[in-house]
Amino acid sequence: MRITEVRTHVLQAELSEPFQSAKVSIYAKRTCALVEIVTDTGLSGFGECFGPAGPCAAMVEAYAPHLIDADPLATEQIWESLYDRFRDQGQKGVPISALSGVDIALWDLKGKHYGVPIYRLMGGPLRSRVDAYATGTYRKETGDPFVYIVEEVEGYAAEGFKGVKLKIGFDADEDAALTAAVREAIGPDV
Repeated sequence: MRITEVRTHVLQAELSEPFQSAKVSIYAKRTCALVEIVTDTGLSGFGECFGPAGPCAAMVEAYAPHLIDADPLATEQIWESLYDRFRDQGQKGVPISALSGVDIALWDLKGKHYGVPIYRLMGGPLRSRVDAYATGTYRKETGDPFVYIVEEVEGYAAEGFKGVKLKIGFDADEDAALTAAVREAIGPDV
């Protein structure tokens, strides 16, 4: 089995309600770069790049010529080869985000090839149960975060979540006050 094609798929959607993070102003759309690695057998694997979709897709395209005709089951060798070939362009950020998308696609392909979940290929499960937590609590362009974030977290608690990830990093005093308001609203068990 050999790699015959590397495709990138940039997905984007306008948000019905823009949101704000602590490090970036306002997000009005969400984007994602997916990597698809296709083999001569017709088997393909998909991976997602974390980070800015356009630059990640461009970086995957830079990796593509070095993937063609490679053995897709040689995941570690491919990772090392691409990392070594491009490490002068960055050992973090977009090169690594794009490399992670390639790596995930290769592991997806490998799992499909062997007909087993990826966790089996990596040595089996470390646990039999994973508790999920709710994430959200993004800042909106309008409204009082002490109202809408507390209400959002109360909703997560009512749905049964035992953990919630709060978006903080705007102002230390405000972050502490918001955390205290959320804690008061949901109690000590979440």
